[in-house]
Amino acid sequence: MILWNCGVVKAEGLVDAAIHAGDGAPVPGTTKVDATYDVGQSSAGVKNYVSIGSWGTGAYTDIDVNDIVTLHVTRTSSYGVSNGVNPFEGTMQNFRVTAITANKVVFDRPVMTDFVTNLGAGVYAYLTKGHNIHSSIFLGGPQAIVSGVATPPRFHTPPPIDDFEMVQRFSWDAYFGYQVYRPEVFEVVFSAGTTRTKGRAKVV
Repeated sequence: MILWNCGVVKAEGLVDAAIHAGDGAPVPGTTKVDATYDVGQSSAGVKNYVSIGSWGTGAYTDIDVNDIVTLHVTRTSSYGVSNGVNPFEGTMQNFRVTAITANKVVFDRPVMTDFVTNLGAGVYAYLTKGHNIHSSIFLGGPQAIVSGVATPPRFHTPPPIDDFEMVQRFSWDAYFGYQVYRPEVFEVVFSAGTTRTKGRAKVV
């Protein structure tokens, strides 16, 4: 339930050339994603990158390999972020960056949608890295939480497993579930937080 890059914009690249389905992934046989997968195409006319003309916000140095970025064609200021990613845009896509320079970005897989409409001033799409937004649902009601028990807990004490019979074990199993009793209030909260991506975890 992550709204990728829908928070404060940290870097925004202006795509200055049309993107066709199949563009954006590394050259197969030459560069493998995660040193394992050939995901791109080497056909004539396929660009194995997305072209960035300039950076409207930040710079390419604000984006690291393995970051998740969003490719989109509309921007919105309706959700507290000036010219941010619109989470309701039907054509937006998220990609993991495998290589980046000031003018080219390579993804972990091909872009499979055409971005061929000039949005104005030679911009065909926006490539954005921003704060990721997480959604949490809070439920409240009187009489707190109740538990429905289908199978009562059963306790087990298996014999020791080592040669000296010193490692004692204890386990239990049951079948039951918890439920908010008479939920009368709910709230959806959006917040920034730690996002686990490939590689080390970091707050973005």
